[in-house]
Amino acid sequence: MHPHGNGTLDVDAALGDVARIYRSITGRDLPRNHAPVAPIPPEHDARAVARNALEQLAGQLQYQAPQLVPNQHLVPAGPAAVDCWENGAWLHFYVDLPAVRPEAVQLLLEQNTLLVRAHREREMPEAARPAALERPAGLIERRIVLPPGIDSGQIHAELRDGVLHVKLRRLEQPAEAQRIPVR
Repeated sequence: MHPHGNGTLDVDAALGDVARIYRSITGRDLPRNHAPVAPIPPEHDARAVARNALEQLAGQLQYQAPQLVPNQHLVPAGPAAVDCWENGAWLHFYVDLPAVRPEAVQLLLEQNTLLVRAHREREMPEAARPAALERPAGLIERRIVLPPGIDSGQIHAELRDGVLHVKLRRLEQPAEAQRIPVR
């Protein structure tokens, strides 16, 4: 915090600190509208207002962060790349999951959504400390919205060479809409 001599806070200097932190995390400048910032009224404790705002920000960051095991510093693997192919009544999805074991993959079909969830472990030599970590590890999750009419009894999945192949069969196409005269 940057207090003025009169005990109030210098909001512009504090925003400058936030902008530097934002730039260090995202590599981009903080979006600002350059409108003047309303001062905190004197009847409010400026430090309490700032603390409350920072606690709200920290809460949002925690909500967005993946859940990690304590003392396990992993880079979230993020969404997996997916290709989709059609072959008659069959849909074929190919999901990139390099270095993921089949037992670490979970598939769920919920209404018209296929959820692919996997966990990629970080491989490390025993008693070694990291010098650079660029390969993503941790939770991988991808939701794929499916067209209506998937046969839940005709789903096949196989993980081979780091690619998950999910094969789904469509049910018979519903009859086309027809206009019904009203008397």
